[in-house]
Amino acid sequence: MLAKLAANPRTQKHLSDPAFVRQLISIQANPQLAKTAMMDPRMIEVLGALMGVDMAANTREEGSSDLPEGFKEAPRPASPPAYQPSPTPSSSRPTEPAPTPHKEEEAMEVDDEEAQAKKDALAAKAAGTEAYKKREFDEAIAQFEKAWDLYPKDITFLNNAGGL
Repeated sequence: MLAKLAANPRTQKHLSDPAFVRQLISIQANPQLAKTAMMDPRMIEVLGALMGVDMAANTREEGSSDLPEGFKEAPRPASPPAYQPSPTPSSSRPTEPAPTPHKEEEAMEVDDEEAQAKKDALAAKAAGTEAYKKREFDEAIAQFEKAWDLYPKDITFLNNAGGL
């Protein structure tokens, strides 16, 4: 840890203070002591250097890509390969038929069912909110859970029930 800090130009100056070095060593031995050390801006800088995070990012001008000394830019992911259409099959096997109107009707029915479930869940949530305002907490929880059971895609229903 100390070698990494000594190699970083932004943190090596802090290592000249023996009290600060003792504090770092004691935190390394007992991490619970770190809670009190976070008030020291030097400690924030040291933690950033150890984690490889640019803690000075908020002090740079917006849009600036200049990194302070000692920080390396994160590697950029490789760009995905350019799209190339696949050649058309020359085999004589039949292609998949276009969706029939029957399948489209089923999809519309599913959408209608989901929309109705969401509508019912929102009604249960509203009932739960009203019960909460009346301080009827058991009823509020029951309504929020009902809303979650009807439409489990909206986490707020579960969050409301869990908050009581």
